[in-house]
Amino acid sequence: MKKKINNELVEYQIHRTNSSLSIMIDDTEYKYELVYQDENSIVLKDSQNKLQKVFKSNHLLSINGESFEITSDKYILQGASEHHEGEMISPMPGKIVSVLVNKGQEVKRGDKLVIMEAMKMEHTILASEDGIVQEVFCRPGDQVDGGVELIGLKV
Repeated sequence: MKKKINNELVEYQIHRTNSSLSIMIDDTEYKYELVYQDENSIVLKDSQNKLQKVFKSNHLLSINGESFEITSDKYILQGASEHHEGEMISPMPGKIVSVLVNKGQEVKRGDKLVIMEAMKMEHTILASEDGIVQEVFCRPGDQVDGGVELIGLKV
């Protein structure tokens, strides 16, 4: 793909895996790790641990003040982590702000389950499917690592 930067046409390529994205602009590669994803956006972390939010409505990623459109579905990252059916996983280390469900409660896909704070941002953990809360593994104030199961659902 090509983009005009400072009146010069530059070529760039985008490569992705399930958990990373790299953009090659001329001879410089910019690497990003997927940190978090919800229905509206993805959060990427660059090599200096700076976070960038990419809204799925416009798919713009900013690099050195220039916006790059990553609109093709093959460039949009599909999942933050591998997990088993019914597991609601913390996307990164952080602090649990609130737990919005109780054991035995029925939830629908997209319902808010847990709100956590990580990297100075608030993240809402949503139900991935309809189900019943089997287990609540966290409480407000808990510090959790990334990849930790927060809520167990029976789907």
